[in-house]
Amino acid sequence: MFETIKSAVLTAAILAAGSSAHAASFNIAEDILPGGGVSTLQAERAVWAAASGATLSSEGFEGLSSGDSFFDFGDFSVSIATGAFTLFGANSLTRTEGENGLGFSGNNIVTFLFDSVQTAFGIDWSSFDQTATNVAYADNGGGANDDLFEPVVTAGAGFFGVNNLNGFTEISFTVTQTETLEFDNIQYGSVAPVPVPAGLPLLIAGIGTLAYLRRRKS
Repeated sequence: MFETIKSAVLTAAILAAGSSAHAASFNIAEDILPGGGVSTLQAERAVWAAASGATLSSEGFEGLSSGDSFFDFGDFSVSIATGAFTLFGANSLTRTEGENGLGFSGNNIVTFLFDSVQTAFGIDWSSFDQTATNVAYADNGGGANDDLFEPVVTAGAGFFGVNNLNGFTEISFTVTQTETLEFDNIQYGSVAPVPVPAGLPLLIAGIGTLAYLRRRKS
């Protein structure tokens, strides 16, 4: 009986070791840059990208038209709950690439839906209003933050990024007060899963067989 229990414990330990690389992890990188500071924003984004460990793709919202509430970019789509998006092109605060940024205002919810599981998501953002920004983040992998952007009392910009090893396919940003925001240079990607050693399934099967034979013998 003792040998059977020991085998079961050993099997559980091996399984746990094999899955440890996929342990849940959620963290945020955030930098607030009142009054601009594009070079600092780019540096913060680069640090987050390196820490994410993911192969990243990007979208800069070029070639779009204002007035739509839904855009499909192939890998993902983005929608707004009420009203329509505005394409801003004159904001120098986060003009880190291209000419357009995805803008929205008022109490609203912006949702990103991905076709495959992601573990990393980052945005450049800017606030046009001279009021404190209040935006909540949530994803369907358990990641959440009720107050993303620290108060920016003048027009300002920043970078926001998340790494969530649980994986997610949906992200929402909820604006809980009147605000005008712009998103630009979305980056997203996933960490490649750690392969299971080739011999591990055979080892587990062998331990299970050994436990069965010892149980029969006893």
